[in-house]
Amino acid sequence: MATLGSMSRTELPPEIWRHILSFLSEPYELLPICGVNRLFYDVAVDYRYRNLRMGFPSNSAVFKLRRARDPWLAKRVKSLYISTDAIELLFKDWSSFLLPSRPHWWNAILSLLPDAVLKTVAFPEPKPPPEKKDECTNIGAEEISNLILDAADGMTNIEKLEFHSTPTSELDFELEFMRLLCSRLQHLQTLTFWVGTDKVHLVLPVLQFCNLKKITLHIHACGAGGPAPSADACPRIRQFLRYFAPTLESLTVSTFDREVIERMSLALHDGAVMPRLRKLSIFLMINDIQAFQSINTNYPALTELTLTTFTPATIVSLAYLQLPELRSLTLWFRHINTTQGLWNGSSSFTKLETLHLMNGCELCPDEVAQLCRFFKKANIIDLMLCVYILDGDLIDTLALSFPSLSTLILTAQHVGRVDIIPTPDVDLASFEMEMQDRSYPEWNLSWVNVALPVSDWNNYTARMEAARMVTSIVTRCIPSMNKRGGDEEELL
Repeated sequence: MATLGSMSRTELPPEIWRHILSFLSEPYELLPICGVNRLFYDVAVDYRYRNLRMGFPSNSAVFKLRRARDPWLAKRVKSLYISTDAIELLFKDWSSFLLPSRPHWWNAILSLLPDAVLKTVAFPEPKPPPEKKDECTNIGAEEISNLILDAADGMTNIEKLEFHSTPTSELDFELEFMRLLCSRLQHLQTLTFWVGTDKVHLVLPVLQFCNLKKITLHIHACGAGGPAPSADACPRIRQFLRYFAPTLESLTVSTFDREVIERMSLALHDGAVMPRLRKLSIFLMINDIQAFQSINTNYPALTELTLTTFTPATIVSLAYLQLPELRSLTLWFRHINTTQGLWNGSSSFTKLETLHLMNGCELCPDEVAQLCRFFKKANIIDLMLCVYILDGDLIDTLALSFPSLSTLILTAQHVGRVDIIPTPDVDLASFEMEMQDRSYPEWNLSWVNVALPVSDWNNYTARMEAARMVTSIVTRCIPSMNKRGGDEEELL
C-alpha cells in the first residue's frame, strides 16, 4: 500500500483535497477550479452554498436563493443568516433605492455655489443611469419569504441559523414567517438570535426546535423613548431556556442595558437546570449572591464561563462560585472602578487553566496581590490582565503565583516608576533598569505580549513601538523564550 509521502498530487485521497480546497472561500478563487474535474467542481459548489445570507436585499442574494431551491444545492447549506431588513425594505418602494433619477449630492453642491457662478456656468442635466433589469425591483416581501422557505425544505444538513429581528411594522408577517421557517429546520444544532426587549416575549415562543446544542441570544434595548420591556419577557425567557435545557451545551445571553439585566437575571438562573451545559456567557450584576448560587446549581458540568459584570455599589466575592470542573474564566468589567471584595477568600477552581480579565478596570498592585492569593489553588497556564502599573515587582508576583504559565498578555496604564512627579505613562529607562538583574527560569512561556492603551490616535505609532520595547524587555528575562528564539533562528 502506498504511503502518503510516496503519492503524487493526483493520487491524494478526496478528503485531503477537500481539506486543501477548504482554504479557498472567495468566488474569484473558486471559479477557476470548477473546470478541473468533478471533485473540484463539487468542492467549489459546497463552499459557494455553505453559508446562505439574506440580509440587505440584492440581486446576488436573490439569485442564490432561487438556485438553493434545488435539493442538490440546498443539502450543501450549513449556515443560514436572515435579517428582517430583507422583508421590511421590500414593503417599501425599493426601486427608488436602486435607480435614483438624480445624484443625491447634486442639489447640495448647487446650494453652495454663489449666484454669480450659477448664472455664468451651465450645468447639464444629469443623465439617468442606464436602464437595467433588476430582480429586486420586481420582488415583494411575500415572494422572497417563499423563496427562503422553499430552499429551507431541502436544507437537510443545515447546522446553524442566525436570525436578526429588526424593528418592523409588519410584526404579524414576521412572526408567521419565523414559525414556518422553524418548522422546516427541526434538525438545527446552533441558533443565534437578535431581538429587541419590546418583542422578546412574542418571538421566543415561536422558536421551537429539537435538540438544540448551542444558543446565542442578543437582547437589545429599544433606547430612550422606545417601548419598555414587556412584563411577560422574563417568564418567556425562563420558559425558552427550560425548553432547551436537557440538550443545551453552550449558552450566550447578552444585553448592554443595566435595567434589562436586573429584570432578567432571575429568568436566567431560575429553574432551568442544564446538566450538559459546558459553556456559559452572560451579563450579570456581581452583587447578586443568588445568581452565583444558581449558577452552581443549574450548570454542574460547566467548564467555560464568561461573565460581563455590572455593579451598583457593593461587590460579592467570586468565592461564592463553586465550580470544580471550571477550566476557563473570562471577566469583562463594565462600569467598575475597583475589584476590591471580588477576590475575598479562596476560589474552588482547582482545574482552572485560562484566566482573562478584560476591559476597563486596571488592577492596582494590591488588587493583583489579592487576585494571586485567590487563585493559588488553580494551575493557570493562560493569563490576561489589565493592570495600572507594570514594574518589576508585578512580574515577580506573577512568576511566583503562576509558575505554570505558557501565555502572558498584559495591558498596562503605566510602565516603570510611578513616584516621579509628573508620572510618565511609560518610563522605559527605569523599567529596563529594574528588569536587568531579574530572571524567571521557572517560566516556560511560549507567548508574552504587553499592550498600552491608546487615548490619542496621533500617538498610535509611538505607543505601539513603546509596547514592543516593553515586551522585549520582559522577554529577555525569561530564559525559555530566549532559548526558543535562538532555536527558531537556527532552523531558519
